[in-house]
Amino acid sequence: MKNRQKTKRAAVICLAAACAAVLLNPAGTKTVYAAEQSSKDSDKESELSRLKLSEDLAPDVMESALRIVTMEGKIITAITAFPRRTDYSLPSFPEVLQNPELPKGCEITALTMILNYYGFDIDKTEMSDKYLPKAPENLRYGADGRLLGTDLNHYFIGDPAGDGHVCGTGAIITAANTYLGEQESSRRAIDQNGATPEKLYQLVCQGIPVIVWVTIGMEKRRPTTGWNTEEGAFVEWSTNDHAAVLVGYTEKTVKIADPLKGLVEYDKEDFEASFISRSNQCVILQ
Repeated sequence: MKNRQKTKRAAVICLAAACAAVLLNPAGTKTVYAAEQSSKDSDKESELSRLKLSEDLAPDVMESALRIVTMEGKIITAITAFPRRTDYSLPSFPEVLQNPELPKGCEITALTMILNYYGFDIDKTEMSDKYLPKAPENLRYGADGRLLGTDLNHYFIGDPAGDGHVCGTGAIITAANTYLGEQESSRRAIDQNGATPEKLYQLVCQGIPVIVWVTIGMEKRRPTTGWNTEEGAFVEWSTNDHAAVLVGYTEKTVKIADPLKGLVEYDKEDFEASFISRSNQCVILQ
C-alpha cells in the first residue's frame, strides 16, 4: 500500500511540474492510452491508469489529452496536462456572417469560420455550393404509418441560400472532410457529440474552436417538427435552431462567433441550456 501511495504521489508531482508539457516515454515502455479509450478492463494496469487529472491532481490542472498508465509497477508516462483557467478566449478569430447570401446557412458559415481560423482560404458560398450535401425533405408515410423523410443529420434540408431548414454534424463533417481532402490537408473534422459543456471549455482552452449546435440568441428551443429516417432514427428541427462557434468563456459568460451577429457574449447558463437542448452536438477540426 505504501509503495502504491508513493507511486501515485510521484505521478502527481511529475504531472504538476510538467503542466502543459509533453513528457517522453521511458526506454522500453510501449503503451499510451487516449482519453477516449477505456483501460478499466486491463489486468496489467494499476488503479492509477483510471485517474482523471481534473479530479485527482492539483486543482490548477485539468484533464489531459492522454491518461497516465502504469505497468509492472512503472509509470509509462503522462502527456499534456493543461492549466485550468476560469476564462480564456481564442485570439484573432475570424468573423463571417451568413447573411445576406446564406440566410439559412448558419452551420456551413460556422464551418467556414473554423477553416479560415486554421488558415484555409475558402468562403461560405463555395463551401455551401460545392461541399455541403443537400437534399429535400422527401416526406412520405411508410407501410407502418410512420412519417419518413431525409436524414437531416447527414444532409442539409433544402438550400442554405433560400428555402431551407437545418443540418446536423454529419453533413458538416462531410463538407469539411471533402474540402480538406482536396487540399491534401492532414486535418479532419470529427464530431464530439455528447460532450459536456465542461469538455467544450477544455477544448477551447487548448486552442480548439468548437462548432456548437444551439438556438438563436440562446433562447429556449421552440416546438420541433420531426420524422423517421429509413434507417430508423428520429430526426427533428425547430424554427430557432442555430449553429455557431464557441471561441471563449469566463466564469459567467461564453464568447461566440455567431453567424448572425459576429463575436458576441452570451450568458453561460443560457448557452449550456441551449447546447443541451440540441442534444450536445458539436464538431472540431484536428
